[in-house]
Amino acid sequence: MSSPLCRHAFNSFAALFISFFLLFPLYAAANNVQGINNLFNLEVAPGDWGDANPAQVKQLLDWVAADLISTVGLQQTENLQLTILPRNNVPRVLYERGVDGQYLVHLTARDSKWFQYVYQFSHELCHILSNFDHRELSSDAEDIQAADGNQWFEEALCETASLYTLRHLGAQWQQHPPSRNWTGYGQMLEGYADYLLQQPHRQSVGLSDMAEWFSKNRQALTDSPYLRDKNEIVSTHLLTLFESSPELWHAIVHLNQKKTVANESFEQYLQAWLESCPDREQALVQKTIELLTPTAELADRSRKHPMTTPSSLATLL
Repeated sequence: MSSPLCRHAFNSFAALFISFFLLFPLYAAANNVQGINNLFNLEVAPGDWGDANPAQVKQLLDWVAADLISTVGLQQTENLQLTILPRNNVPRVLYERGVDGQYLVHLTARDSKWFQYVYQFSHELCHILSNFDHRELSSDAEDIQAADGNQWFEEALCETASLYTLRHLGAQWQQHPPSRNWTGYGQMLEGYADYLLQQPHRQSVGLSDMAEWFSKNRQALTDSPYLRDKNEIVSTHLLTLFESSPELWHAIVHLNQKKTVANESFEQYLQAWLESCPDREQALVQKTIELLTPTAELADRSRKHPMTTPSSLATLL
């Protein structure tokens, strides 16, 4: 993990870098947002966003949502309803819905550190797109709990979504910034992704050693889905897959279809995912098998009729 001094240095540099660009007025959202905004409705709640204007936060998160939703290949939907709220604990999307059925997303990003908004929101939106709430739930007096035996993989996948979105938007914005007040900011998005990827633990396990590493670490991952250092090792290798074949993102809307599989073995979890994917979108599951469990023998990888009923998101492709 990075040291507090390094994080402070990067944040200070980022604040200086972007302050110039925020002197420009806000402009209309980019064309790609306008072309896909019928797929979602995003509201930013008032509150403690630091010195950031909620309208600026919404503008940025609209672009992030449009980019990731188009990346996973959704063509039509019941229209995702999202409310974004500033909170001080940890970024997360709640299992409880809002009064109008909307997803409630908590972010801890503040002020004009826009790269952190992109990083955090991409992660939480990936949870939504991969059916995070389509698992067995239990509740107590304080909170709703979900079966989490295989949640570590979803956490790694969503970390990958954050890195991918930072780099993807960053590359786009260096060539075609969405408006003048964001000119030059693409370099900052890519720079933040590179800063994260250069952390030593993310590069500590080579591709050829991943299966052995997973065999040694799978119990720890199963026991706790939030071992970030371990999840981030997996996400580094998943990022390579997605950047070489972006169409692999289409498979994530078929994840977590079978509620009971959340606490079954990882092989059963992959089997259920495979059976939920149409043939053309099974490649990501197969590449995950090759990366982590190459000796696993899953039944009938070309199965054409899933055993489980797909969620509303999964029926859109």
